[in-house]
Amino acid sequence: MSVTPSTLSAIQQAGQSIDMARHALVGAVNEHAQRVMAAIAEQPYSVDNDQLFASWKTLSRLAQEVSAIEEQFKTIYQTAADLAQPETAVLMALPHSARHKASAHSSDADSSSVEDVAFKPGAAKRGPKPGTVRVRSEAAGVGSLSANDVKTLDYLTSVLNRKSWTRLTQADMASGAGIPLGSIGLALRRLLTFKQVIEGQKGRYKLAKV
Repeated sequence: MSVTPSTLSAIQQAGQSIDMARHALVGAVNEHAQRVMAAIAEQPYSVDNDQLFASWKTLSRLAQEVSAIEEQFKTIYQTAADLAQPETAVLMALPHSARHKASAHSSDADSSSVEDVAFKPGAAKRGPKPGTVRVRSEAAGVGSLSANDVKTLDYLTSVLNRKSWTRLTQADMASGAGIPLGSIGLALRRLLTFKQVIEGQKGRYKLAKV
């Protein structure tokens, strides 16, 4: 049973609310820290300062807990998004020996130009689907990127590098790439599969080494 668009939208709205709560708490933590520092500077030995500091620590813990919930919610949303849209089949290049056997059945078969397209009668005579880009990876073989994949890769190439990790949310990627948030999960997973992007811990990414 797949997740309906309305359910996915509700999950997305809940995630946005959590993100707003995190930003509000971070702002409250920073504001309270200023109050603590001002109070200590004015009356270093005041007993009231201890209470102000304790309140600041409580706010900081709340902000950390909400941040952890937000990370968990990203996983929830991603799982729901995967259920909301079917997987797109990606055809990989056959090993050399398999290609050799296949050539005995068809003299004009070319396994190096496998495209990510739907098979329809007469499709074998047509050229590559517009908007697709073939990529090669030692781990993934040969396959094609859809238009959304290419937009996502273009954006990530502009903000990531190959030496250090950068933290990005899927909402950031969708906004930067100009594609729907519900489509970014599949596009990102395909880029990871083709080793165009590397994923680290807690939503951190960097470009794969050439």
